[in-house]
Amino acid sequence: GVGDDSIGAQLPLMYRVQMEQQALLSGCARVLFTASKWSGATLVEDSFTRTIVNGLGSPDIGGAYTLTDAATSYQVNGSEAIISPASLATTAWGTINIGSPDADVTVYAGSVGAIVAGSSARVYVAGRFTDASNFYGAFLQQTQSTNATVFAVTNFVAGVETNLAVITSPFGFGSGGRVWMRFMCYGSGGVGA
Repeated sequence: GVGDDSIGAQLPLMYRVQMEQQALLSGCARVLFTASKWSGATLVEDSFTRTIVNGLGSPDIGGAYTLTDAATSYQVNGSEAIISPASLATTAWGTINIGSPDADVTVYAGSVGAIVAGSSARVYVAGRFTDASNFYGAFLQQTQSTNATVFAVTNFVAGVETNLAVITSPFGFGSGGRVWMRFMCYGSGGVGA
């Protein structure tokens, strides 16, 4: 069987072909392959191919969204969800409880328009989300005045933020830009990418 520290030759052929193609296209010499067991109750997938004003509706696969802000802060335009907090310096979340502390969350996220002058914008991806004051996650933050972007793995406990790791990022998302973000949280640790 395939386990931790396995080599590619031990993987089924379909996975080896997929990794070899990715290595060829990217020019990389090594590929990190991760796989997770899942069941229908813990998998969430949403293509946002519906149109909804004042909410997010239901994902293609998975449970119902829980919204942390007024319904008017959320909409789906047929290709993406748009979450716009009711006011500056607040957060608005759309979350789904998968019933497990372990999570592997990938989102394609960004800002709808330009970042407000004199402020910054954050895009979060979270795991182990209890509420907006208690979660683990990763964020990308871009400052409007300098265009500086940082990436951080963070946790909030009782509303107090602790950044576990912070790096300067070459990727930005201001003025309608988008980035892929992934956050994995297993056992007692978490990893952002």
